[in-house]
Amino acid sequence: MRGAYHFFNTKQSAEAQADHFIAHVLPLTRPGDLPPVLDVEEVPAKGYTTAAYAQAISIWLNKVEAAFGQKPIIYTGNVFWRSYLGNTNRFIAHPLWLAKYSNIAPQIPGNWPAMNFWQFNDKGSEAGISPVDTNWFFGDLRALW
Repeated sequence: MRGAYHFFNTKQSAEAQADHFIAHVLPLTRPGDLPPVLDVEEVPAKGYTTAAYAQAISIWLNKVEAAFGQKPIIYTGNVFWRSYLGNTNRFIAHPLWLAKYSNIAPQIPGNWPAMNFWQFNDKGSEAGISPVDTNWFFGDLRALW
């Protein structure tokens, strides 16, 4: 499985970031390709409101979805989402990938019905790569593919 993600930067325009992602990521149409992922974990600059943050995320998601024909996954943390996005439920139609390094699953923010992925460890090992983030997919292998 493979995929591409974008670390959202609140100091750059959402349109420019989406354009860059679209220009540099190959079409995600091969078996095993995950939908695009938007990594939302940057503490915004002072004065950047939760509404402005949510609007910028929306711009990126809409533009990338239109280009790839798939709803991007949102990667974030529960505490981060509640703190910097006001626990908005604006994006519950998008798959959710939560990060919390623990053996106890995180609370799900923003009224999402469920999380699709959980990144629970950053000290895993895979095929000679160590340390590596370790994730859990909530579904069977068929659903993942």
